[in-house]
Amino acid sequence: FREDPLRTLRAARFIAALGMQPEPELVDAARELAADILMVSRERWLLEMNRLLVGPEVKRGLDVLATTELLAHLLPEGQAMLDFKASQGKYHHKALWPHTMAVVAQASPRVPVRWAALFHDAGKVMTRSVDAAGDVHFYGHEAAAAIMVDAVALRFRFDRALWERVRTLVLLH
Repeated sequence: FREDPLRTLRAARFIAALGMQPEPELVDAARELAADILMVSRERWLLEMNRLLVGPEVKRGLDVLATTELLAHLLPEGQAMLDFKASQGKYHHKALWPHTMAVVAQASPRVPVRWAALFHDAGKVMTRSVDAAGDVHFYGHEAAAAIMVDAVALRFRFDRALWERVRTLVLLH
């Protein structure tokens, strides 16, 4: 991991692809060096994240990103969903991050679809409101999420076609 910090992300990708359980030592080492991922080119991030997202065990890969704290460095928007503990209201029985991971896992394993699934509810963190009756709403969360997609697309160096596809899918929720 010290030689090439991308290997921390690659480990999560292998777990998503192969369904392996990471050894505690791997998780500890990746967590210790998580910030080093910022020294890696964004194009390399994108290649590994695309592969992770289409993996048959994508939930395991995303979980590794969260437990190793890579998520906070790569996708602070994802970390915000993980940290969001407020109620989603009477229509959602899961917290935001577990719901998001389930949607990603159930989405078609195509790169734009899985990226869109990852961000489909990301705007909920910023748009939560509670009306006088106590009902929870997330008005405009799809537009807020699309703005987040713009930031992620720039950070990860999405090509224009991928950026537009993901943004459109998120807007259409």
